Amino acid sequence: MAFRFSVDDMAPGEHVEMAGMWATDRIVAEGINKTLVGMRIGTDIAPGEEEWRLRLDGPVCGYTRHVGDHRTAAVVFRANDREEDAFCNQVAFVDLDDGRFVWEDRFSYSVAGPGPGFATGSSSQDRPSVTLTHDTVAVTWGGGTVGYDMEEGESRWATRTAAPCQDMGAAGGRALRRSTRGRAPCFSRCA
Repeated sequence: MAFRFSVDDMAPGEHVEMAGMWATDRIVAEGINKTLVGMRIGTDIAPGEEEWRLRLDGPVCGYTRHVGDHRTAAVVFRANDREEDAFCNQVAFVDLDDGRFVWEDRFSYSVAGPGPGFATGSSSQDRPSVTLTHDTVAVTWGGGTVGYDMEEGESRWATRTAAPCQDMGAAGGRALRRSTRGRAPCFSRCA
């Protein structure tokens, strides 16, 4: 067993996805419900002895598999008094070794509706995707794409789609990293 983790913010009978797992040369990090936890590699960790624990405003609803310079990004639900109807519209950039937020931002959500994302079992809201490359984090949702500077979290560029087309995901590469105007390299679908 690489590590063990006890979830303490769930009600009896509740179930959640364990979304996202990343590793650096020091830490294995896991997204569990509304929490990101980091466990030191090569140690026997009992529940409660994690290296770090970051509480999010809502459950993880999308994430990148990539790690760049011991950091990664996760998309989370917006927490409000109707959490089951919250939009998946926040991105957090996290330092996995230190267990701290580098920056957070709220992005637009799809016009597909105010329903929950796929993470809660409904497809009425488009599930955002997030990727990173070199110095850019890109978040794509049905209505567009936004590219963030990895260090400061400032928007470098943004796109909007018009019906019946939707942005469905972004891929890395030189154009994603350096784009300051125009469209990001993204996958779109049209009805």
